[in-house]
Amino acid sequence: MILVGSFLAVLYCYLRYLESGKERFVYLAVLFFTIMICAKENAYIYLFIFTSFLILHRLFSSGFSYLMKLISWDKKKIRMVLISSAIFLTIFISLYSAGFSDWNGLERATVGAVEHWFTMHANKDHWKPIYYYSMLLLWYEFLPLALAIISVPEFIERFRTKKVNKFELFVLYWLIMTLIAYHVLSHKVPWLLVHIVTPMALFGSLYFEELDRKIAVRNIKVLRFILAGLMIATLYTSFYVTYIDYNDAVNEELIYIQVQPSAIELAKEIIYLHEHGHSIVIYEPRNDYWPLPWYLRHYPIPFTSHENFGGFEYVVTSERMIGVVKGDVLGKYEIRPFYYMVLVKMH
Repeated sequence: MILVGSFLAVLYCYLRYLESGKERFVYLAVLFFTIMICAKENAYIYLFIFTSFLILHRLFSSGFSYLMKLISWDKKKIRMVLISSAIFLTIFISLYSAGFSDWNGLERATVGAVEHWFTMHANKDHWKPIYYYSMLLLWYEFLPLALAIISVPEFIERFRTKKVNKFELFVLYWLIMTLIAYHVLSHKVPWLLVHIVTPMALFGSLYFEELDRKIAVRNIKVLRFILAGLMIATLYTSFYVTYIDYNDAVNEELIYIQVQPSAIELAKEIIYLHEHGHSIVIYEPRNDYWPLPWYLRHYPIPFTSHENFGGFEYVVTSERMIGVVKGDVLGKYEIRPFYYMVLVKMH
């Protein structure tokens, strides 16, 4: 959510700068964009959408003379670029160099962040069919989807009569580009759906008041009932998946790698053995043992991806490594949906 909140703050600061011309809104926008880039790889998708819209909009409204204006400099522009660069570089470098101790972190944070998406796409990591997000929208996001659809005619009418403003154009551009980007990428996970729903809900909300007025004038009461029904259905589904059926990874597509209750049982068993003087190690060659590091963060229990667990009384490993770890399996625990780890007492 830090990306969505920060990006909305960027939009607010940009619009305030257009209204007032005050430089502080530019610096705040840069600050929030820096937070985004430091938080998550898909911040670069937001950055591309935002900058590409600004360039395309100015090209269509001002023609190629905009390019000449873009490369022309004055004291104000130089000052804004220098201060903005200082804000970005100070935060970005200090964080990704681990306090100026690991300069290779800058490459991982820039080239590596972009390569991350291409690598995940090429390797088909978390691969889903191209219609995956469309399916989730139809199953869970009834109200935002409906509002966005019924808002399209209103947008077309405003565009045709030249009443549409820059913000409306951007929100639609944001929605379209987001739909394209996340549908094309083969790396698809349900928690990224929020990045599609946000511009969709925002686009639908832009024209809600005007649509409601037209509904009242034309006395289309059935549409109001439909929207109210969709709102109730959306709220019910959200509550049901979050608080009632929150662990059903088989039937609920929104539940993907949810931590299972037995993971907590395994963590408690590991802590018990550790506190009673037994030596124990978590061994997984792919380092695939999350969320155990979180539950064991207060205990000096080693994690390893190498077969150097000799001398330990107990080994926790993934189910597929039972043939490597010779001993008696004391328990089998579902850590995440369909992923199991075992507790082994060594011979």
